[in-house]
Amino acid sequence: MVSDFLFSTADDARKSRIEVPPGLKILSVDDESSVHDVTKLVLSNFKFEGAHPDIIIAMSAKEACEYMRQHDDVALVLLDVVMESDHAGFEVVETIRQELHNHRARIVIRTGQPGDMGMETTMSNYEVDGYVEKSSLTHNCLHATVYSALRTYKDAALLNLTRHAQADFIKKIQLLNCNHDTEGLYRSVAADINDFLPNVESIRIIISHKGDNRIDVKDLSPPCEDTKTKADASFTYILAEASEENATVQINNQLLFRHDLNNDVVFQLYVKTHASIAATSKSMFVSYAASVSTIYGFSQVA
Repeated sequence: MVSDFLFSTADDARKSRIEVPPGLKILSVDDESSVHDVTKLVLSNFKFEGAHPDIIIAMSAKEACEYMRQHDDVALVLLDVVMESDHAGFEVVETIRQELHNHRARIVIRTGQPGDMGMETTMSNYEVDGYVEKSSLTHNCLHATVYSALRTYKDAALLNLTRHAQADFIKKIQLLNCNHDTEGLYRSVAADINDFLPNVESIRIIISHKGDNRIDVKDLSPPCEDTKTKADASFTYILAEASEENATVQINNQLLFRHDLNNDVVFQLYVKTHASIAATSKSMFVSYAASVSTIYGFSQVA
């Protein structure tokens, strides 16, 4: 069984290389072979949209840069900071973003020595999409981080956004992983949706428990809105439609994202706006809601 905290020890393990067929690729960059072995072990049963991602190993920043120069199809880079130098990982970020102009690959800092470059400083100064410390990285957290990054990698190409807006949206999704409890996640959802969707009237998270038919509704609507109409006909109707179709449903200015989790729990994220919802806004909402549901699901089994 894998320990809850993945990288709290650094056991010796063999250095490895694998032949990688074409497919969704994760580049794991670290100078400790044990980190790569644990990463491969934890992700051995991980699937994204029914497929196992390919994990490529780089033992140094130099090796990572060489690989990225030759391959432009890496979806996610899990990147240590301290390798050949104290800031070697950031040199990889600069190579990917500035030299290669690759802004689609997701980069998640995975460090054991944050030092003076903690999460806020790193996220502010470098174009990275996530930041986790090895000492607090659990099995579920790694799965959630990887799933969220791969989804944003896929969805980013579908969103008709400027590069700046796309980077801002992706960073919102990656920062969801920094929430350590459900209430913190809910606060982030309320703030983010109000930021990227115009004229929000109502936001609700609905958690349905199939076992006992219990339904929990968390109202995240803006403070200035009247939220007393929780049982209004339009809301009840769209809930029924999503349940019948078992899918995301849009009815005029309402959107309801539905995701059946593995533990007989149904996660639904509902939004209603004062104006009609454009196709781009719908795509952003669905992409965002999918990441929220995944993080929520992993938090319930942690």
